[in-house]
Amino acid sequence: MRTTYQDNDSFKLIIRITDANGDSFDPDSGPFVDIYGPDADIADATTATVLNASQTSLGDAPQVGTENIEKEGTGLYSYIFPIAVDADTGSYTDRWSFTHDSVETTVDFEFEVLEKQYIESVTLSRNIAIRITLSSSIVATDDDTLGEDEEITFYTEITPLYSSTDLVLLEAGGYLRGLTEASLILDLHKASLEADALTFMAIKNSDWYVFAKRKLVTALAAKISLTNLVANMVRSKQLGDLRVDYDLNYTNKIADLDKIIEQYLPAVQSGGLMGIGTSLIPSGTVKGKFDPDFPKFGKGWKRSSDRSGANTREFPSEYASREVNTFRNRH
Repeated sequence: MRTTYQDNDSFKLIIRITDANGDSFDPDSGPFVDIYGPDADIADATTATVLNASQTSLGDAPQVGTENIEKEGTGLYSYIFPIAVDADTGSYTDRWSFTHDSVETTVDFEFEVLEKQYIESVTLSRNIAIRITLSSSIVATDDDTLGEDEEITFYTEITPLYSSTDLVLLEAGGYLRGLTEASLILDLHKASLEADALTFMAIKNSDWYVFAKRKLVTALAAKISLTNLVANMVRSKQLGDLRVDYDLNYTNKIADLDKIIEQYLPAVQSGGLMGIGTSLIPSGTVKGKFDPDFPKFGKGWKRSSDRSGANTREFPSEYASREVNTFRNRH
Protein backbone atom coordinates (compact mmCIF):
# COMPACT_ATOMS: atom_id res chain seq x y z
CA MET A 1 0.00 0.00 0.00
CA ARG A 2 1.17 3.51 -0.78
CA THR A 3 1.83 5.63 2.30
CA THR A 4 2.30 9.28 3.10
CA TYR A 5 2.23 11.52 6.18
CA GLN A 6 0.24 14.40 7.52
CA ASP A 7 1.60 17.78 6.37
CA ASN A 8 2.79 16.29 3.07
CA ASP A 9 1.88 19.20 0.80
CA SER A 10 1.53 17.12 -2.33
CA PHE A 11 0.94 13.38 -2.58
CA LYS A 12 1.17 12.17 -6.16
CA LEU A 13 -1.14 9.36 -7.24
CA ILE A 14 -0.10 7.61 -10.48
CA ILE A 15 -1.87 5.04 -12.65
CA ARG A 16 -1.01 3.30 -15.89
CA ILE A 17 -3.78 2.03 -18.18
CA THR A 18 -2.82 -1.09 -20.18
CA ASP A 19 -4.58 -3.68 -22.30
CA ALA A 20 -4.45 -7.47 -21.90
CA ASN A 21 -1.04 -7.55 -23.56
CA GLY A 22 0.38 -4.99 -21.16
CA ASP A 23 0.51 -2.23 -23.76
CA SER A 24 -0.39 1.26 -22.58
CA PHE A 25 -3.27 3.13 -24.22
CA ASP A 26 -5.33 6.27 -23.73
CA PRO A 27 -9.05 5.69 -23.06
CA ASP A 28 -11.79 7.24 -25.18
CA SER A 29 -13.14 9.06 -22.13
CA GLY A 30 -11.44 9.84 -18.84
CA PRO A 31 -9.82 8.95 -16.68
CA PHE A 32 -11.65 10.41 -13.70
CA VAL A 33 -10.67 10.08 -10.05
CA ASP A 34 -12.68 10.05 -6.82
CA ILE A 35 -11.03 10.05 -3.40
CA TYR A 36 -12.70 8.89 -0.20
CA GLY A 37 -11.38 9.49 3.30
CA PRO A 38 -11.01 6.87 6.08
CA ASP A 39 -14.57 7.36 7.40
CA ALA A 40 -16.29 7.82 4.03
CA ASP A 41 -18.73 5.40 2.44
CA ILE A 42 -17.38 4.63 -1.01
CA ALA A 43 -20.91 3.66 -2.07
CA ASP A 44 -22.06 7.22 -1.36
CA ALA A 45 -20.58 9.77 -3.75
CA THR A 46 -21.64 12.62 -1.50
CA THR A 47 -19.02 11.53 1.07
CA ALA A 48 -16.15 11.84 -1.41
CA THR A 49 -13.36 14.28 -0.73
CA VAL A 50 -12.60 14.49 -4.46
CA LEU A 51 -15.25 13.61 -7.04
CA ASN A 52 -14.94 13.33 -10.83
CA ALA A 53 -11.64 15.17 -11.08
CA SER A 54 -10.33 15.01 -14.65
CA GLN A 55 -7.77 16.54 -16.98
CA THR A 56 -10.01 19.56 -17.44
CA SER A 57 -11.84 19.86 -14.11
CA LEU A 58 -11.04 19.90 -10.40
CA GLY A 59 -14.19 17.87 -9.80
CA ASP A 60 -17.58 18.26 -8.14
CA ALA A 61 -16.91 17.65 -4.45
CA PRO A 62 -16.95 20.60 -2.02
CA GLN A 63 -13.42 19.72 -0.88
CA VAL A 64 -11.59 19.52 -4.17
CA GLY A 65 -7.93 19.17 -4.94
CA THR A 66 -5.80 21.96 -6.33
CA GLU A 67 -4.69 20.26 -9.55
CA ASN A 68 -6.29 18.56 -12.53
CA ILE A 69 -5.30 15.08 -13.62
CA GLU A 70 -2.05 15.31 -15.53
CA LYS A 71 -1.22 13.14 -18.55
CA GLU A 72 2.45 12.17 -18.33
CA GLY A 73 2.58 9.72 -21.22
CA THR A 74 0.55 7.22 -23.19
CA GLY A 75 -1.78 5.60 -20.66
CA LEU A 76 0.15 7.24 -17.78
CA TYR A 77 -1.75 9.71 -15.57
CA SER A 78 -1.14 11.39 -12.23
CA TYR A 79 -3.10 13.41 -9.71
CA ILE A 80 -1.77 15.63 -6.93
CA PHE A 81 -3.77 15.18 -3.73
CA PRO A 82 -3.04 17.81 -1.06
CA ILE A 83 -2.78 16.55 2.51
CA ALA A 84 -3.13 19.09 5.29
CA VAL A 85 -1.21 18.97 8.55
CA ASP A 86 -4.43 18.03 10.36
CA ALA A 87 -5.65 15.55 7.73
CA ASP A 88 -7.42 12.44 9.03
CA THR A 89 -5.08 9.49 9.36
CA GLY A 90 -6.03 6.08 8.05
CA SER A 91 -6.77 4.34 4.77
CA TYR A 92 -7.96 6.41 1.79
CA THR A 93 -9.48 5.06 -1.45
CA ASP A 94 -8.68 6.56 -4.84
CA ARG A 95 -11.18 5.31 -7.42
CA TRP A 96 -10.23 5.67 -11.07
CA SER A 97 -12.71 5.25 -13.90
CA PHE A 98 -12.58 5.52 -17.71
CA THR A 99 -14.44 4.40 -20.79
CA HIS A 100 -12.87 2.70 -23.80
CA ASP A 101 -14.63 1.02 -26.72
CA SER A 102 -17.92 1.70 -24.91
CA VAL A 103 -16.74 -0.33 -21.91
CA GLU A 104 -16.65 1.49 -18.59
CA THR A 105 -13.92 0.40 -16.17
CA THR A 106 -13.59 1.32 -12.50
CA VAL A 107 -10.59 0.38 -10.33
CA ASP A 108 -10.06 1.13 -6.64
CA PHE A 109 -6.65 1.68 -5.06
CA GLU A 110 -5.73 2.54 -1.50
CA PHE A 111 -3.17 4.71 0.21
CA GLU A 112 -2.57 5.38 3.88
CA VAL A 113 -2.01 8.69 5.61
CA LEU A 114 0.14 8.23 8.70
CA GLU A 115 0.50 10.53 11.66
CA LYS A 116 3.07 13.19 11.05
CA GLN A 117 6.55 12.39 12.28
CA TYR A 118 8.82 14.73 14.16
CA ILE A 119 10.80 16.55 11.52
CA GLU A 120 13.52 18.90 12.66
CA SER A 121 14.06 21.87 10.43
CA VAL A 122 17.77 22.26 9.71
CA THR A 123 19.40 25.20 8.02
CA LEU A 124 22.34 23.96 6.02
CA SER A 125 25.60 25.76 6.65
CA ARG A 126 29.22 25.11 5.79
CA ASN A 127 31.04 21.85 6.52
CA ILE A 128 27.94 19.63 6.66
CA ALA A 129 27.60 16.17 5.12
CA ILE A 130 24.16 15.06 3.91
CA ARG A 131 23.46 11.38 3.35
CA ILE A 132 20.31 10.29 1.50
CA THR A 133 19.22 6.65 1.37
CA LEU A 134 16.74 5.63 -1.34
CA SER A 135 14.78 2.52 -0.41
CA SER A 136 14.95 -0.49 -2.70
CA SER A 137 11.15 -0.56 -2.69
CA ILE A 138 10.85 2.66 -4.73
CA VAL A 139 9.00 1.93 -7.96
CA ALA A 140 9.59 3.80 -11.20
CA THR A 141 6.85 4.76 -13.67
CA ASP A 142 7.71 1.67 -15.72
CA ASP A 143 7.26 -0.54 -12.61
CA ASP A 144 10.99 -1.19 -12.21
CA THR A 145 12.40 -1.07 -8.67
CA LEU A 146 15.83 -0.01 -7.49
CA GLY A 147 16.55 -3.58 -6.42
CA GLU A 148 18.75 -2.46 -3.55
CA ASP A 149 19.12 0.61 -1.37
CA GLU A 150 20.95 3.48 -3.03
CA GLU A 151 22.99 5.86 -0.89
CA ILE A 152 23.87 9.38 -1.99
CA THR A 153 26.22 11.62 -0.02
CA PHE A 154 26.99 15.25 -0.72
CA TYR A 155 28.54 18.12 1.18
CA THR A 156 27.91 21.80 1.66
CA GLU A 157 30.82 24.18 1.15
CA ILE A 158 33.91 22.87 2.94
CA THR A 159 36.08 25.61 4.42
CA PRO A 160 38.87 26.37 5.07
CA LEU A 161 40.77 24.72 2.21
CA TYR A 162 44.24 26.17 1.74
CA SER A 163 45.21 23.83 -1.07
CA SER A 164 43.47 21.78 -3.76
CA THR A 165 42.97 18.13 -4.61
CA ASP A 166 45.00 18.65 -7.79
CA LEU A 167 48.04 19.78 -5.78
CA VAL A 168 47.70 16.81 -3.43
CA LEU A 169 47.54 14.41 -6.38
CA LEU A 170 50.59 16.08 -7.94
CA GLU A 171 52.45 15.56 -4.66
CA ALA A 172 51.45 11.92 -4.09
CA GLY A 173 49.01 10.99 -6.83
CA GLY A 174 50.64 7.69 -7.70
CA TYR A 175 50.09 6.47 -4.16
CA LEU A 176 46.51 7.75 -3.89
CA ARG A 177 44.91 5.90 -6.80
CA GLY A 178 41.32 4.99 -6.07
CA LEU A 179 40.83 7.62 -3.37
CA THR A 180 37.64 9.61 -3.94
CA GLU A 181 37.69 13.36 -4.35
CA ALA A 182 35.40 13.73 -1.33
CA SER A 183 37.93 11.90 0.86
CA LEU A 184 40.74 14.15 -0.39
CA ILE A 185 38.69 17.27 0.34
CA LEU A 186 38.01 16.13 3.90
CA ASP A 187 41.72 15.42 4.44
CA LEU A 188 42.52 18.88 3.03
CA HIS A 189 40.02 20.42 5.43
CA LYS A 190 41.61 18.64 8.38
CA ALA A 191 45.10 19.76 7.31
CA SER A 192 43.89 23.35 6.84
CA LEU A 193 42.42 23.47 10.35
CA GLU A 194 45.73 22.15 11.68
CA ALA A 195 47.62 24.89 9.81
CA ASP A 196 45.41 27.54 11.40
CA ALA A 197 46.02 26.07 14.86
CA LEU A 198 49.79 26.09 14.26
CA THR A 199 49.93 29.80 13.34
CA PHE A 200 51.16 31.20 16.65
CA MET A 201 52.24 34.71 15.59
CA ALA A 202 50.63 37.61 13.75
CA ILE A 203 51.10 37.36 10.00
CA LYS A 204 53.86 39.73 8.90
CA ASN A 205 54.89 38.47 5.46
CA SER A 206 51.55 37.54 3.91
CA ASP A 207 52.82 36.39 0.48
CA TRP A 208 55.43 34.04 1.93
CA TYR A 209 53.03 32.90 4.65
CA VAL A 210 50.30 31.98 2.13
CA PHE A 211 52.81 30.09 -0.02
CA ALA A 212 54.28 28.23 2.96
CA LYS A 213 50.83 27.37 4.32
CA ARG A 214 49.77 25.97 0.95
CA LYS A 215 52.87 23.78 0.80
CA LEU A 216 52.36 22.65 4.40
CA VAL A 217 48.66 21.83 3.92
CA THR A 218 49.35 19.96 0.68
CA ALA A 219 51.97 17.77 2.36
CA LEU A 220 49.86 17.26 5.49
CA ALA A 221 46.78 16.24 3.47
CA ALA A 222 48.84 13.88 1.31
CA LYS A 223 50.33 12.29 4.42
CA ILE A 224 46.91 11.88 6.08
CA SER A 225 45.46 10.27 2.95
CA LEU A 226 48.47 8.05 2.36
CA THR A 227 48.74 6.77 5.94
CA ASN A 228 45.02 5.95 5.96
CA LEU A 229 45.39 4.01 2.73
CA VAL A 230 48.47 2.00 3.64
CA ALA A 231 46.89 0.99 6.95
CA ASN A 232 44.48 -1.18 4.95
CA MET A 233 46.93 -2.41 2.32
CA VAL A 234 47.79 -6.09 2.01
CA ARG A 235 51.58 -6.28 2.09
CA SER A 236 51.93 -9.95 1.23
CA LYS A 237 49.99 -12.96 0.02
CA GLN A 238 50.82 -16.61 0.41
CA LEU A 239 49.26 -19.65 -1.21
CA GLY A 240 50.97 -22.88 -0.22
CA ASP A 241 54.68 -22.48 -0.93
CA LEU A 242 54.10 -19.42 -3.10
CA ARG A 243 54.51 -16.07 -1.36
CA VAL A 244 54.26 -12.66 -2.96
CA ASP A 245 55.48 -9.56 -1.12
CA TYR A 246 54.47 -6.07 -2.16
CA ASP A 247 57.04 -3.30 -1.84
CA LEU A 248 55.03 -0.15 -2.47
CA ASN A 249 57.84 2.08 -1.17
CA TYR A 250 55.26 4.19 0.64
CA THR A 251 57.50 4.62 3.70
CA ASN A 252 59.96 6.63 1.61
CA LYS A 253 57.15 8.82 0.31
CA ILE A 254 55.88 9.49 3.82
CA ALA A 255 59.43 10.43 4.82
CA ASP A 256 59.57 12.88 1.89
CA LEU A 257 56.30 14.43 3.02
CA ASP A 258 57.65 14.74 6.56
CA LYS A 259 60.65 16.70 5.19
CA ILE A 260 58.34 19.12 3.40
CA ILE A 261 56.29 19.55 6.58
CA GLU A 262 59.47 20.15 8.58
CA GLN A 263 60.64 22.79 6.07
CA TYR A 264 57.49 24.89 5.98
CA LEU A 265 56.16 24.41 9.51
CA PRO A 266 58.39 27.15 11.08
CA ALA A 267 57.27 29.63 8.42
CA VAL A 268 53.61 28.98 9.24
CA GLN A 269 54.19 29.04 13.00
CA SER A 270 55.97 32.40 12.76
CA GLY A 271 53.34 34.03 10.54
CA GLY A 272 55.78 34.19 7.63
CA LEU A 273 58.71 35.69 9.55
CA MET A 274 60.92 32.63 9.17
CA GLY A 275 62.19 31.19 5.93
CA ILE A 276 63.50 27.71 5.23
CA GLY A 277 66.57 27.09 7.41
CA THR A 278 66.41 30.53 9.04
CA SER A 279 65.57 31.81 12.49
CA LEU A 280 63.41 34.68 13.71
CA ILE A 281 64.68 38.19 12.96
CA PRO A 282 65.79 39.78 16.26
CA SER A 283 63.59 42.60 17.48
CA GLY A 284 66.58 44.62 18.72
CA THR A 285 70.42 44.59 18.88
CA VAL A 286 73.19 45.82 21.21
CA LYS A 287 76.63 46.81 20.00
CA GLY A 288 79.37 44.39 20.85
CA LYS A 289 82.12 44.84 23.45
CA PHE A 290 84.79 45.63 20.89
CA ASP A 291 82.75 48.25 19.04
CA PRO A 292 84.31 51.76 19.46
CA ASP A 293 80.94 53.09 20.56
CA PHE A 294 80.33 50.32 23.10
CA PRO A 295 78.58 52.06 25.99
CA LYS A 296 80.22 52.12 29.40
CA PHE A 297 77.62 50.64 31.66
CA GLY A 298 77.73 48.20 34.52
CA LYS A 299 75.17 46.84 36.94
CA GLY A 300 74.18 50.19 38.39
CA TRP A 301 76.08 49.77 41.63
CA LYS A 302 77.66 52.68 43.53
CA ARG A 303 80.57 52.67 45.93
CA SER A 304 79.79 52.16 49.58
CA SER A 305 82.32 54.86 50.49
CA ASP A 306 80.00 57.45 48.93
CA ARG A 307 77.53 56.91 51.70
CA SER A 308 78.11 55.73 55.25
CA GLY A 309 75.99 53.12 56.90
CA ALA A 310 76.20 50.09 59.12
CA ASN A 311 76.22 46.50 57.98
CA THR A 312 77.20 47.33 54.41
CA ARG A 313 79.25 45.40 51.93
CA GLU A 314 81.06 46.55 48.85
CA PHE A 315 80.62 44.60 45.62
CA PRO A 316 83.52 45.46 43.33
CA SER A 317 82.82 46.12 39.66
CA GLU A 318 84.87 47.23 36.71
CA TYR A 319 82.92 50.48 36.57
CA ALA A 320 81.11 51.01 39.84
CA SER A 321 79.63 49.34 42.91
CA ARG A 322 76.31 49.45 44.75
CA GLU A 323 75.73 49.81 48.46
CA VAL A 324 73.63 47.00 49.85
CA ASN A 325 72.10 47.02 53.34
CA THR A 326 72.23 43.41 54.45
CA PHE A 327 69.78 43.91 57.29
CA ARG A 328 66.55 45.46 56.02
CA ASN A 329 66.78 48.23 53.49
CA ARG A 330 68.31 48.06 50.05
CA HIS A 331 69.63 51.14 48.28
